[in-house]
Amino acid sequence: GRSRTATTTATDLSSLLRNSAVVPVFRLFCCSLHYEDYFDFLMDVMHFHRVYDSRNIAVAPKPIDKAAVDLFTKYFDRYSISEIDIDPGIRATLQEVVDLINENPASVPPIDDNLFADAQQFIHDFLEFRVLSLFLESPAYNEFTKKEKLARTPVERPKEDIETQYKKIKDAQTHLTNISTSVAKVLANNAVSAKSNQALTQSITEYSNSLIH
Repeated sequence: GRSRTATTTATDLSSLLRNSAVVPVFRLFCCSLHYEDYFDFLMDVMHFHRVYDSRNIAVAPKPIDKAAVDLFTKYFDRYSISEIDIDPGIRATLQEVVDLINENPASVPPIDDNLFADAQQFIHDFLEFRVLSLFLESPAYNEFTKKEKLARTPVERPKEDIETQYKKIKDAQTHLTNISTSVAKVLANNAVSAKSNQALTQSITEYSNSLIH
């Protein structure tokens, strides 16, 4: 099963992102402000770090230069549907590296998992200062935290047999599924797209399902 972290009020974006239960709710809130691509870039860069860390790079699914070009193209190519705004100087530096990879790979200096570090910090700061405070004051976050606290409140129980334990886990799974429905309804009232609501429902339902594995 997945380890669960007690609910706390996030005062910075890094703290919020460490609570895997609230991450899909925050992404959906970003969708309501049309900032989902900024959030997705942050998640993709964190994944890039994990995959191409020096301890993991030997088993990476593709060469780091190819992954770097793909990531740049997805978020910074002028024709990408996921293009995001970023500091021109940061973008220009990344563009130079990508151009070298595409035109003269042999001349590219060694690339490591910190290639997008400046871009990551820029987008992290953007979301923290532009979006996080709005999210923490939103009905969606308030509703989610109330339900999450209820789901995580420890209750003293006598030792249970296997059938009773299984029922308890299934009840918890049902409760977390209800969280997704409740939060989706709140966000629907704030004109969030049906597609985004479905994404939240799917994400938190997957979280619920993990409780029995």
